[in-house]
Amino acid sequence: MNTKAIQLLIGLTLVLLLGMGLRHLGLSLIHPAPLEYGEGVSLYWSQQAASGADLYPTIHEEHLPWLHNPYTPLYSILSSKLQKLLPQPHPLFAGRVLSLLGLLLSCTAIFALARRELDRFWAGFASLLFLLNPVLLQHAVLMRPDLLALGCSLWSVQLCLGKPNAGRFALAAGLATLAFWSKQSYITALLLLGFRLIQRKQPRLLLPMLGSLLGISLLCMLHPSLRNAGATWQHLVTLHRLPWSGARMLELIASWGGLQLFWIALGAGCVCTRPHVLKAYALFALIPPLLSLGIAGSGEAYLLELSAILLLTAVSLLPGLMKKNPQISYLLLLLQLLLMIPLQPAPVFTRTYGQELSGGSGGLTPGQAERDLSRTLISELQRQDSPLLSSSPGYALLSEHDLQLQVFQFGTLMQSGAWSAETLQQLILNHDFACMLLQGNAEEGLDPYLPAELQELIHREYTLSRVLGPWHVYLRP
Repeated sequence: MNTKAIQLLIGLTLVLLLGMGLRHLGLSLIHPAPLEYGEGVSLYWSQQAASGADLYPTIHEEHLPWLHNPYTPLYSILSSKLQKLLPQPHPLFAGRVLSLLGLLLSCTAIFALARRELDRFWAGFASLLFLLNPVLLQHAVLMRPDLLALGCSLWSVQLCLGKPNAGRFALAAGLATLAFWSKQSYITALLLLGFRLIQRKQPRLLLPMLGSLLGISLLCMLHPSLRNAGATWQHLVTLHRLPWSGARMLELIASWGGLQLFWIALGAGCVCTRPHVLKAYALFALIPPLLSLGIAGSGEAYLLELSAILLLTAVSLLPGLMKKNPQISYLLLLLQLLLMIPLQPAPVFTRTYGQELSGGSGGLTPGQAERDLSRTLISELQRQDSPLLSSSPGYALLSEHDLQLQVFQFGTLMQSGAWSAETLQQLILNHDFACMLLQGNAEEGLDPYLPAELQELIHREYTLSRVLGPWHVYLRP
């Protein structure tokens, strides 16, 4: 295959990826139900911030509610403010728009960082490739703090690499602080700022940096929703001590790496030959995934910043490689782009084991099957009395039930022996819950995060009413 034919295929593949990416962003933005568990958690704490309630209330093992806020507060506060300014086609909309703004920040930061070494064409190409990264697209429209934190972090890095004056350094420190207060795992930019300060040996930059950092931190800490320091420690530290699994960590790295083999191979080699600042940035970006990827419930979001670094360094090599050996370089680029196509798997069975509806298409982008399932599930839960025990915080809130328990968080803690199951066991025995929504396999409805003895108790004390995709609705007798 000659070079021109490969270039044509690359162009067509990029058009296909862009079309699929924009379609995914649009359909995900308007989807009226949670696309994953974390959206429900973010929605709840955003609603708490909007009502002026405490974002970090004390949690007691002796009684419900058991509701854990896993993130620093900025995203919840901003999404609650945005909710008052925007029209609301559904409750998740404002949070998803905020994530889209984070996506815009991230892509423009990638362009600005790439322009340090490349012309506008290649910088734009790097930004486009970053946008089309399936790991990024998966999180881009979720009501979660990852994209806002990523955008602030990348722009902070761009500013701190520039001319070292007090204004730039203060702004870089402010953005790095905003990233951290959006999600605490985004500490990379703050670490890089400290490294740059030591490297430049310019003490005059320390004062504007600390002023910006402490000023923004103080504004966040003085928000009326943060009034319980002891409980804040409980939420952000104590309750994060979930089981760690090396196998899970390797599984996530393999899943992430399989989608961007070319960028990883090219970028990792390139980082080693780059200036000390880029090496330091890559090293600091390794810290969050190394600490967090093996924890139960973690995901590929922890690798987004590392993905950005590897892509930037890989694209910086492309112009030179394509001049030296265009055919092989274009072919490898084409293969990498083909890996990034989010193929929609064809469903083998539409319904199984008594399901009334299928579990959806199973692909990255929500379709009609997911919309039908969500509408039916919300309608079913709205007909049920409270209180509701739900595996999905999002569906509990959208069906106008008060949230009682985050099953994943506290079920995992119970399984590891870090939280007592006695209170929940007694509530189930007393039939205190009018309704339960559990997610699990279609045959038995076993939620993987609840201890086995509690699942057996639920099956004995409650009656299975409906099976909607992976969701099982139980009613008390």
